[in-house]
Amino acid sequence: MEQWKSYVDVAKWLEENFTYDLERLRECKRRSLMRNSQPVKLPEETFKSKSGICQDSVLLTQESLNKIDSSYRAEVVWLRCRPEYAYDHYVCKFELGRKIFILDYGNSPANKHMNGIHGPYKSLDEYKEYYEKNNALGKKVNYIQYGWPPHRQKQFEKK
Repeated sequence: MEQWKSYVDVAKWLEENFTYDLERLRECKRRSLMRNSQPVKLPEETFKSKSGICQDSVLLTQESLNKIDSSYRAEVVWLRCRPEYAYDHYVCKFELGRKIFILDYGNSPANKHMNGIHGPYKSLDEYKEYYEKNNALGKKVNYIQYGWPPHRQKQFEKK
């Protein structure tokens, strides 16, 4: 991770190395039914294992982009897809010249075609339209917002 100098380097590493972990997704779905969220992997863990699900890749992406260049203003974006789907989706927003871009390499194999850098967008609603139109599962987004949902925020509270 130390050798990354721009968002392009992060995207290239994810494209070439990150594998979507279907078993982890199954466990996440199972735990969500019990209202027991699966913890997000730490970035170092995701980098070392080269695998995870969207929540894992997005934390690695956000932290890496903000370390590389704070002007990217990288943030987690939560796409709320429940109750119709057992799980939501997370992507990373970053900025270039006051324009919004989305870096997303946390898609399941069915949506691998959506991995990449998307944008520029004027708003998150524009990305929501892209996501709904292009995802192979037909997922609809009930709402989209910056940051982790409340049930995930507990993991990131300073102790």
